[in-house]
Amino acid sequence: MDEQSPFTIEQRTVYIDIEAERNDERRLIFVEVKGFQSDSQVTDLANALGQYLLYAHLLEQEYGNTRLLYLAVPNDAYMGILSEELGIGIRAKYGVKLIVVDLEREEISQWIP
Repeated sequence: MDEQSPFTIEQRTVYIDIEAERNDERRLIFVEVKGFQSDSQVTDLANALGQYLLYAHLLEQEYGNTRLLYLAVPNDAYMGILSEELGIGIRAKYGVKLIVVDLEREEISQWIP
C-alpha cells in the first residue's frame, strides 16, 4: 500500500490519499479519506464530492475503467448526511463508492459500491 499517489496533468499535481489492492478482488484501488469534521456536513460533502469527481476523472484518463476510487468516511458521516436524501441522491447520481470506517475500532465496517 502506498500513500499519497500523485497524478499530474499539464503542470498540476494532485494527491490521492491511498493506493492499495483490494484483496478479495485482487484489484488496485484508490481511496480518498475524508473526516467530515467541520461544523457543516453539507460543506464537508461538497468538498469531498469535488475532490472525488476530480480524482475519478484523472484516474479514468490515466487507467480507463480498470481502477476504482473510493471515498473513505467515518460511521458518523455515513449515518448522517450520506444516509439522508441529499447524500443518497449525490451518491447515486455520481456513482460515489464508499468505505465506511469505525474510528473507535480502527476498522472498515462497510464497503458500499
